[in-house]
This record gives sequence, structure tokens and C-alpha cells, in this order.
Amino acid sequence: MGLLRRLRRLPDRRPYEAELKQALQSASSDFERGVLERAVKAGRISESDYREANEKYQECMAAKGDDVEFDTDQSPLMQEHMNTDDNYDSAKANEDSMACAKGTNLQIRDLYERMVQNP
Repeated sequence: MGLLRRLRRLPDRRPYEAELKQALQSASSDFERGVLERAVKAGRISESDYREANEKYQECMAAKGDDVEFDTDQSPLMQEHMNTDDNYDSAKANEDSMACAKGTNLQIRDLYERMVQNP
């Protein structure tokens, strides 16, 4: 019983395993599925997959006419910035953002950022 009690106190080596598997089940693109399959095996999303997901999102937004940039500000997390002008349509930008995030960075970005902030 002493060993069992000690094992229960050991930190979970894969604290995000359930979330990664759940995200994998709802993956909506081959890219997202590939990232999440690798993450399930590794126990975390890689920084390179996180960056690629954000790049794919940014490319999609640009194709829809939305000027989005990501900054890192000396942090591993990427901060999204929408460059606007007088013709900025927030409803269109929000619609475009949701459409572009699906299958690119919607699940990956959230999970990665939680992993970095709360390992």
C-alpha cells in the first residue's frame, strides 16, 4: 500500500493526453490530424507544429483579404494582430477567422498555449 500511495503522488507525465486524444477525434483536416497524432505519441504539441498551424491560418486569412500578423515578443507564444484600415469589417473578419482556424490552428493553438503556460 505504501508504494501505491507514492505512485499516486507522482506527477502525471502526460497531463494533456486526454485532451490531445479528444482533439484528434474531432480533427477537421489532414494537417490537424497529423499534428495531433504526433502530439498524442509525444505527449505534447511541438513548437514547429504550432508555428506551422498559425502560418496556415495566416495564409488562409490573407487569401480572404484579411491582414493578420503574428508576433512572438520574446515568448514561445504567438500573439495575433489584425491590421485594419477604414474599410475594416469586423463581422467579415470574425467569420473569416472562424473559417480559417478550423483545420489549421483552432485546436492546436489553444492546446499548445495551455501546455506552455501550465506544463
